[in-house]
Amino acid sequence: MLITVAEALKLGALKKCKLIAGASCIDNEIKYVDTMEVPDIAPWLKSKELLITTGYSIKNDQTALVRLIESLKAVNAAGLAIKTRFFGQITDEVIELANRIGLPLIEIPAEVPFIEITHPIMKAIVSRQTRHLEFSEKVHRTLTKVELEGNGFNDIAETLFSLIGNPVIITDKNFKVISMAGSNPLMGIPIDNAEEKGSIIINLSNEQIQKLQQKIGNEWLEFLGYDWKVCTRQSKIKEKVCGFTFVIEKEKPLRDMELIALEHATTTISLEFAKQEVVKEHLKLIQNDFFIDLLMGNVRTTEEATQRAQLLRWPSGPWLLINYDIDNFEEAITKKNSEAEIQVIKDEIIETISYVLERERVDFALLANSDSFTCLFAHSKLKNKNLQGIICKIQSAVLSRKKVTLSAGVSSVFSELLTLGENYQETRTSLRISRLIQGKGSIGFMEDLILERAFLDLKDNPYLHRYFLKTINKLEKYDIQANNNLINTVEVLVSNMGLRSKTAQDLFLHRNTLAYRIKKIEELTGLNLSRSDELINLAIALKIRHFL
Repeated sequence: MLITVAEALKLGALKKCKLIAGASCIDNEIKYVDTMEVPDIAPWLKSKELLITTGYSIKNDQTALVRLIESLKAVNAAGLAIKTRFFGQITDEVIELANRIGLPLIEIPAEVPFIEITHPIMKAIVSRQTRHLEFSEKVHRTLTKVELEGNGFNDIAETLFSLIGNPVIITDKNFKVISMAGSNPLMGIPIDNAEEKGSIIINLSNEQIQKLQQKIGNEWLEFLGYDWKVCTRQSKIKEKVCGFTFVIEKEKPLRDMELIALEHATTTISLEFAKQEVVKEHLKLIQNDFFIDLLMGNVRTTEEATQRAQLLRWPSGPWLLINYDIDNFEEAITKKNSEAEIQVIKDEIIETISYVLERERVDFALLANSDSFTCLFAHSKLKNKNLQGIICKIQSAVLSRKKVTLSAGVSSVFSELLTLGENYQETRTSLRISRLIQGKGSIGFMEDLILERAFLDLKDNPYLHRYFLKTINKLEKYDIQANNNLINTVEVLVSNMGLRSKTAQDLFLHRNTLAYRIKKIEELTGLNLSRSDELINLAIALKIRHFL
């Protein structure tokens, strides 16, 4: 917005003046022009000030001139213009100092009045400020019109591109591309390739991502492999970063006018994020109402379920449900945080789950209920995916970001939305079973837990209790009393289908030691582990113990 020393030297009587030092800093900006005729002006010097003087008050005192130059540099002044009529010839020492510290030093001819210097500079500054204010008003009107017309991020990006002439990318806070205008060299394709929307900007280094996510302000980034810079701006709602705008200096460098447009656009983009946040919250309420209706059996027909699912843009069937549950919710979350803080933690867990799933490019709908989070997936889009790997990524991401563990239960595949309530119960059952067997951070697939589900249903059966007491319970008591590990021996023996050599190898035991342990197990249980049927009975007892 300001003019530079280089530009000022082309105005009015300054064209007659001579730059004798500080040529390396002639791009210094001039905000003020002032004159000096007192010996000690240091306390009144200002940043970006061009000081003009006859040097009368310090005539014949080169040391005073040195102090003045140093004082000007200390406040980041624009430069010094001096008449030498009273002061005399400027010494090489002074010129060397001005060159060394980078302060433009201008020699004014004796016949040039100061008014012919100050007036053109101030006129240029005011004129430029007026042009910038007029342009700022024009940009504000243009972007306000775009926002009021409600066409969203696409129109904002296109409008900003038309104003600054450089490619524009708008992303959410996880760098998922929302809209692009111009050409997108970061992905190496034109932005009108719709397939690239929703992908992640691939040229951000981990350090750059960390900088942007740490809310340290606006950044200029240099992207590896490219010759141009990228200017970034954060969009915030209530001091929380909700997205980023990237402007790529591909066509031309960004100057004052373009930066004004970018600042206005950043505000408009923040308003758009805020508007979409309201819509998202409303949609979340509608979605949860539909979910609860399905769970409670309040949706009577397939047609109604299908219509409501389509309106909410749920993935098409057949489906799969995954229920994530915070382990030890009361202990890990509730006792340590206020209600508002608990809600923030839940929201951040939802964002983390969404972020991982979006990167995996799967169709899903995410629903929250108390301390659990349910994902509805299009099963057809998961066929070529490692589902367990995706679940593990979510668990790792949540643990890393929020320091809490999630357990997950996976339903069987279903093709009718009206059965969602039953399939949801499957996720809760498989989650409960997997926690009983594996503990925190477990993953349970209903299709792999059919036998375990039967045991869960039979946990109060007195015959199962009696069999458990005769077998596994005796081994558990012995292990405690003798500080032994017969239970682990049985588990490994069963997993190896009774193969004793493999069991000894897995347990790092001598075969005689293993033989002694097996003999002890047989004494305590009354079973013959050389018989396959009795080994199977013991394997069943091992599974039963988790449910009794």
